[in-house]
Amino acid sequence: MLVLNLMLIGVAVALDPLPLTAFLVVLPSQRGTVKGAAFVFGWLVSLAIVVTVTVLATGNNPPKPATVPSLASLAIKIALGLVLVRIAIRHIRARGRPKPPKKPPKWQEHVDNMSPWFALALALAPTLQPWVLIGAGAATVVEAKLDSWQSFLALFLYCALASSSYLAMEIYAVIRPGPRTAGPVPDLDRRPHRPGDYRREPDHRLVAHRQQALPHHHPDRINLITPWPPPGRSAYRSFLA
Repeated sequence: MLVLNLMLIGVAVALDPLPLTAFLVVLPSQRGTVKGAAFVFGWLVSLAIVVTVTVLATGNNPPKPATVPSLASLAIKIALGLVLVRIAIRHIRARGRPKPPKKPPKWQEHVDNMSPWFALALALAPTLQPWVLIGAGAATVVEAKLDSWQSFLALFLYCALASSSYLAMEIYAVIRPGPRTAGPVPDLDRRPHRPGDYRREPDHRLVAHRQQALPHHHPDRINLITPWPPPGRSAYRSFLA
């Protein structure tokens, strides 16, 4: 039962929207994979701190059933469950209502210039921690006794599941980096001007070729047959060659 409870809480922590939103802002920024790795490391450190403090508080000796500590742990779980139900009901009722605009945090304005150390500290920030779920996990860890490899494995799986969403996105960003995570985006307006560039003046060679291929159509109506600018510019250029 302990393992099942930890797995369910770990999945809930991994899908908590508040820290997940912050990670989704950090990862697409410049050098996002480095900052994302620092964020994931800080997230794992925060989970390890909670687990370690909880185990040390119990002295690796979980309370026996029907005792005051065990009843207190059960009462904390019930209270946290009621808080989660209350939050869920409030979100369901607020779905159809217009929300007032919120000013984004200041750190989002400088996310491209953010250092990996700041991303690590961001993962440890108390304002981003899902304290209700973390408290539920800590109340469950109270029942753990680290006297076998199964207990260590259960706690490891709890931390891995609680970080699974961040790890999955970080690994995907490393394997298939986008233009923002791979490096700075080149300024397209500073490229040397070439005839036929997308959203610029049309390539007169292409217009002449269309007039030869479609002589019975008026030149001004050629665009009604083939849209301009073409979505696949390279395909048209290779056709002309």
